[in-house]
Amino acid sequence: MISTGALVRWFVDNFVETSRMDNKSNILEKLDREAGSINPVSDGLIVLPFFMGERTPIWDVNAKGVIFGLTLKHSRKHVYRSILEAPGYGLRNHIEIARSMGCEAKTIFAVDGGAKSRTWRQIITDITGIPQIYSKRHLGAPFGDAFLAGIGVRIFKSYECIKNFLGETEITSPNLSNYDLYGKYYRLYLELYEKTRETMHAISGNK
Repeated sequence: MISTGALVRWFVDNFVETSRMDNKSNILEKLDREAGSINPVSDGLIVLPFFMGERTPIWDVNAKGVIFGLTLKHSRKHVYRSILEAPGYGLRNHIEIARSMGCEAKTIFAVDGGAKSRTWRQIITDITGIPQIYSKRHLGAPFGDAFLAGIGVRIFKSYECIKNFLGETEITSPNLSNYDLYGKYYRLYLELYEKTRETMHAISGNK
């Protein structure tokens, strides 16, 4: 997904008052606490995170970002949580496509970036229903790519070898009640793109 981290930066830059004295980590921690105080599915909000178009699985350069379901009861907290939920729906879409091809995801390994947020990790885990292992070492996402290449050229004997590099880890387990609820909104997430795609293209002048 193209705009996962960029969405958080966009939100902070445009909707959070900051000063020179504010630390980025403190700002994000405050937003995490606010998001954590909001119920799953953000009281009916769905964000399509296509603020820069999208690659897989829709391959649509003209896709647009959408914040759907806004009412007067919603606050900044709701919008921020829905932004955190959006990549979870996108990841679930990828996982289900892989599953349909016979590739079953049993565990998610997370490092750095947004994975530093316990709130975000729990949201992603609840949406996908898959346990998540977070490495506190600063490995960086490209490490996973390098490891897979190592598997391909047989430097590593098995996928289990990656555990030797993870160091101290933290496991996030899915809340099954939240998973069921997110399942309903995940289907609405997919439906929302299909029903707005032509309008997105018309806005881009490419209908």
